Amino acid sequence: MTEDSPPADGDSQDYEEIFELALRRSWEAFYLFDPEELYREGNERILLDAVAAAAYLGKPAPEWAAKIFAQKVLDVSNHKFRNWDEAFGNPHPPRTNFNAIVKSQTIGHAVYRAITELRISGTPIDEAFEEIGKQYHVSASTARNYYYRFKRLADSLSK
Repeated sequence: MTEDSPPADGDSQDYEEIFELALRRSWEAFYLFDPEELYREGNERILLDAVAAAAYLGKPAPEWAAKIFAQKVLDVSNHKFRNWDEAFGNPHPPRTNFNAIVKSQTIGHAVYRAITELRISGTPIDEAFEEIGKQYHVSASTARNYYYRFKRLADSLSK
């Protein structure tokens, strides 16, 4: 398997670990969009996501991220920022509904997996949304939203 190819059957555990990590940290943007562009547009959090993803994958951080990260660490040491949140952004901004985010990530991933299993067995997609929505106590439209959000992420990880 090359670094850019989808995982072979024997590599599914590594793929699952990476997938789980991406889901837990809400890294959809990191995999679906250009992280450097998102950073330049004001998404401070993507810098840490880029460095963390590279570290987790055992790869060097992208050059742009490594340079900015190192400069921010120096700036904190030199008192240009009062704390890490000023340098890198608050990971949980005010008014963030933390419980809703955790629920969305955990239930969303479970809903995606369950719908995928039903689809493999031949269940029509709309029936799968209804059935799994009831099983997880969410509406069919919420199940549909979870499914497509996590499907986009899974598809981007397998490229």
